[in-house]
Amino acid sequence: MIALYLLTLGGAGALTGAYARRLLAVAGFVPNFEAGLLVAGAIAAAFIAAQLAYTGALRLIIPSRSPAYYLFEALANGGALALAAPLAGISLVDAGGARLAALVIGDVDRAARLLEKIEPILFLAAFAGAFLVFKLLALYATVRSRPAGRLAGAVWIGLAAAPACGALIALFAWRLELIEAQRAAPGEVGAYRVGDTFAPARRLREGAHLTFDVTGRRGQNVTLRWAALADEAKPPDRIHVAYQFDDASADLDVRELPLRTNQWNEWRLPAASIPENASTCTVLWTSERTSAWVLRSGLRPSGGEGKTMLLSGPYFHESRAATTDPNLVVLFVEGLGAEHVSGMGYARDTTPSLQRMAADGTAFSHAFSPAPETLAAAMTLITGVNPLLHGYLGAARGPLPETVRTLTELLHENRYATAAFTEGDGPDERDLVHGSGIERGFELFDAYYPVSIVWRRSTQGGANPVAPAGSNITLEKAARWIETHSDEKFFVLVRLRELRRPQWLRSRYGDGFVTSPAAPRPLDVYDTALASVDKQIGAFYDRLRLAPGLENTCFVVASPHGFDFSASWNAPPKRDLTEPCLRTPFIMALPRRPQNLAATQSALTTFEDMAATLAALARVRFPHLVSGANLLAEQPQRDPVSLSGVPLALSIRTNQWRFTWQSGLEPFTWNRLSQPEPTALVNIEWYLQRWKQAEHLRRQPTLIEHLTRRLESYVNENAAARETETRRHTTP
Repeated sequence: MIALYLLTLGGAGALTGAYARRLLAVAGFVPNFEAGLLVAGAIAAAFIAAQLAYTGALRLIIPSRSPAYYLFEALANGGALALAAPLAGISLVDAGGARLAALVIGDVDRAARLLEKIEPILFLAAFAGAFLVFKLLALYATVRSRPAGRLAGAVWIGLAAAPACGALIALFAWRLELIEAQRAAPGEVGAYRVGDTFAPARRLREGAHLTFDVTGRRGQNVTLRWAALADEAKPPDRIHVAYQFDDASADLDVRELPLRTNQWNEWRLPAASIPENASTCTVLWTSERTSAWVLRSGLRPSGGEGKTMLLSGPYFHESRAATTDPNLVVLFVEGLGAEHVSGMGYARDTTPSLQRMAADGTAFSHAFSPAPETLAAAMTLITGVNPLLHGYLGAARGPLPETVRTLTELLHENRYATAAFTEGDGPDERDLVHGSGIERGFELFDAYYPVSIVWRRSTQGGANPVAPAGSNITLEKAARWIETHSDEKFFVLVRLRELRRPQWLRSRYGDGFVTSPAAPRPLDVYDTALASVDKQIGAFYDRLRLAPGLENTCFVVASPHGFDFSASWNAPPKRDLTEPCLRTPFIMALPRRPQNLAATQSALTTFEDMAATLAALARVRFPHLVSGANLLAEQPQRDPVSLSGVPLALSIRTNQWRFTWQSGLEPFTWNRLSQPEPTALVNIEWYLQRWKQAEHLRRQPTLIEHLTRRLESYVNENAAARETETRRHTTP
């Protein structure tokens, strides 16, 4: 009987250890195979040691020689067979338990969900019930048996010492594995795409701890963004995020976070929840909610079943209640030429919404793009330096010199939440995309370009089934993001691409300014599309300008280029170094317009000025030299210079003239490709009056020589500055 007892005791210990390992694995306390073996062995040894010690103590208190005791003890150990069913994969739900429970609950699905939750308890209850019944019978058999000596009790207690020591050693080793897993460094930060949106993120295994500094973060929200890996077969529909401040022995607070697929899911700690004297915060996630007894135990889950999530952050954003810095929303509208803006002298009423925005702030009617290229102009807008310095022009894609920082990076460091919606991933050209350099400093970067299929003939001839699906799609995404972050300061860049290739989408735009539907003029098509885009911008602006929490928001409209329709009435528009292409509007709708600021300003303005103005509004400073002026406090002093092409052509705009010069140089290599020569000299007054341009190149030799020297100096100075930066970063 003793042999049977010992045999069943070993089996019961093994089953108990295996089942405990399974429960702890689900709770996240088995980070790897070795930890699983250790915890199973520890529980098994502890169970065996407890039973041997119980037998020894009973033999010391009630000396007995009855074999019936060992028989009933063996039967009690046999109750552990109830745990073999779940270990073998047998489920009460699959075995028909849900249908039986439905007889009481009345709903099979609800019964199945309930049974699935309490199933572990039911198996443990079956084991405990059988175990206790036979334990009582064994105790009864001991009391009713013949007395014996107490030496056997001491022997049983001595036998219990070995498994007890083994259990302690295994538990200690398991605890070390758990701590090691908790301290396992999260993955390196890299760029991850989830759905349409990139974010800098790291892989974080379930239960692994991320600890970060929160010293001096009073008045700042903490934001973490979570997403399932793209290769996850069955991504979870929710996770439980636990966090604690400073003391590792304190209870974790746990919040449930529902997960939307193919999206970054935001989890935020409001500024008010951060203790004033806290220095660190530790965050972890689990698939299942961590039980209260686990939290009170001081143990922390450290991963289960190898699950991993993407974690972007932590980001610290200043709450709106703690700052007076304005939010910044920049709408970068490609193809928006100032000559077609109704508030800037155009006869047609194409842009009433932009006119309303200007009335809430100011409009600079003579802003000039540094290049009729979206990426080159955008990089100047966010760095404050011209294309020859930042390195983006034509096919050249930088990189930015290390000393040049973007406005987005500065705002992010100044605790702004940052996001970009650029429509850069277009069917004709990929420009403002992740990896181009424009993404620097953005927490979220969405380059998705919505298109629709429209089977009709294009105005330029040929089948053209692809058309922009509408700026409202991108504006809607941006508006939702802004409304979510209305309680903290933010910077959002929205690029709209609908005017890049003006198309007459009659089903969307109506007739508009088109008077000859059979042969619409490109100019009429453009104005019709522009009126539609203006209407969509107006709806976006009206939705957000008076929304709760967004009162202190500055809305900015700028454009990288317009179009030149001067070739002929039926020719497609040009994009070149001409006045209508380079003159673009710069409109600022301010939360509070200074009293001395005119609603419209006609001073010649550059994108460098725009960058300096936005930086001044947000109270940040570029670490590198920015030649632009803060337009809200001073007058710009520089004549705008614009660049294009290979060989490099330059155009300078003064109050009276626009002069264009072909340098004959290849940008950035400065190889000579052709001879330099002036190519155009336009009298601005004559141009505005639509007078026929005289041959100024022949009549103004002194002026041409002067302007040529200025452009040569411009190229030489910027080429030397770029070369200095390049040499500095390549020299060991």
